[in-house]
Amino acid sequence: MRSPRRSGAALASVGVGRVELLARGGWHPPPPASAGTRVIVIGSTGGRVGKSTVAANLAVAIANLGAPVIAVDLDLRTPALHGILGVERPALGWQGLLSEEIQNLESSLTSTSVRNLHLVAGGTRQGMGRLGAPGLDGEQRRLLLRQLRALEAEVVIIDLCAVNNEDLADFFALAETGLLVTSPDEASLAASLDFLAHAARVVPAPREPGESPTDAAARGFVGRLVGNQAMTSEQIEIIHAFSRLARARLAIDLPVVGCVRAQGRLGQLGHSSRGPLRDIGLDRNGRTFLRMAEYLLHDLSPAVASIDAPPAAGDWDPSADAGLSLMRQLDRYRRKYLRHEVDWAAALRIGARAIDVRVVDLSVSGAALEVATELEIGAVGTLRFVQLPGQPELPIAVKSLQESIRRAGVAFIGPEEERQRLVGIAEARPEAVLVGGDEVGER
Repeated sequence: MRSPRRSGAALASVGVGRVELLARGGWHPPPPASAGTRVIVIGSTGGRVGKSTVAANLAVAIANLGAPVIAVDLDLRTPALHGILGVERPALGWQGLLSEEIQNLESSLTSTSVRNLHLVAGGTRQGMGRLGAPGLDGEQRRLLLRQLRALEAEVVIIDLCAVNNEDLADFFALAETGLLVTSPDEASLAASLDFLAHAARVVPAPREPGESPTDAAARGFVGRLVGNQAMTSEQIEIIHAFSRLARARLAIDLPVVGCVRAQGRLGQLGHSSRGPLRDIGLDRNGRTFLRMAEYLLHDLSPAVASIDAPPAAGDWDPSADAGLSLMRQLDRYRRKYLRHEVDWAAALRIGARAIDVRVVDLSVSGAALEVATELEIGAVGTLRFVQLPGQPELPIAVKSLQESIRRAGVAFIGPEEERQRLVGIAEARPEAVLVGGDEVGER
């Protein structure tokens, strides 16, 4: 199942122009060497938020980066992974292990059309078409995870259907990474907040000298947030505001690893003959899943670079939110300037160095970049948007770095009028058209 990965340097050697390569999203930092099987559980606190769609697309994205992946359908109520991944007749699944019809999960692996990706479905010989029990007890969960970790894979992605907050918290505690999927809908966010409050109370952590019980509980909970079904940049900002609210109110670090746009084709992939990203291509959501895959393979914390300082853990005044709806409470945690997702090639100049970068989001205050070379916090320079008409250029300062995945946050220090013009272009043209004659820098 294991296969070699292609590094950014290997991709750059195929003869494609550098700016064109950046515009295509064709280079990515190579993931680190495998340190054993890693389990990622994906859950939600309500239905119809696209949890299974997120799980399937993320599994495909990680597999496309070269890591052997096993996707496991633990959604006993509405199993969907086999349909999304185009598998018509999966092998006898993990329920066969619990019913002792099989001795291990090796025989449950079903190939998919995506290289490096296998599926473990549910079902037993006596009832392949019937739904299973509403949930698993603690002993069954641990048995299943031991068996999954024994398989030859770098990543196991589990699509959960936890019937209550306690079940979901237990799965998050057992896995290396837990992804909580929510939509920008107020009911979905409220249910997610209830779960986080429960997790902060029940997930154990050793208490350090002078530490409050709330802070100790929060350290025991490990989770990350995925937004789904966002229609606008404003709704994506709601997801980020929710992450900040969780930190301020519950002392829980719940970094946002990605926000997926509402897209009709994502919901129409059931029973397709091809995998999700093979079908929809590297459009905006495809790139989002690929970046999420990179974050998770590098095991970052926090997962998203940010120019903005997050609120202090536990810094919440209940009286300020009294009588307010959750959406009104979230207004207090919005960033000052709305960010817009883009996919632009640009040239960063710092001193005598000219560096090719990709701009992945932008606001009036700054931008997030993908960069293949090392930078330093506090470095100043200029950022030239080589794909935009007139190739506008702004002075910048480097404010944040995530070196392992080659991300940088920069603050704009140029005229606000020019920054506002760039934001207007980002709103209208998130994916710029490549223009010829561009100077390229180092890679």
